[in-house]
Amino acid sequence: MNPIAHQALARTRMPASAPARQTEKPLRPRAAPGPTGFDPRRPSPTGPIDKYQMRQGKQYALDIVESCGAQLKNAWGIKDLLARLERSTGNKPSSFAMGVNSVSDILRGHLAQMPAEKPEL
Repeated sequence: MNPIAHQALARTRMPASAPARQTEKPLRPRAAPGPTGFDPRRPSPTGPIDKYQMRQGKQYALDIVESCGAQLKNAWGIKDLLARLERSTGNKPSSFAMGVNSVSDILRGHLAQMPAEKPEL
């Protein structure tokens, strides 16, 4: 047998010593403080920002906004549109979602200036 195998065999035949006492306290996991202005609906960029995908996301959101027509005249229509835009960024790359969110920010600013009215049925 080689010398390493002899050492391993000798260690296994030795009587077990008492387990070492733990002198240090176990570390408690700390709750990381959340960043200010954190919005869980918005993905944070995890890598380099792809400007092409960002532009594609912005164009995608603008196409949806243009297709809404009269829906944008009421506050409830804009809220519905914002909800649809948020759902559409669920499984998209973060750069694409940032482009969609830039259009959503403009819509939210417009929504804040509108009076809230119930839809006419």
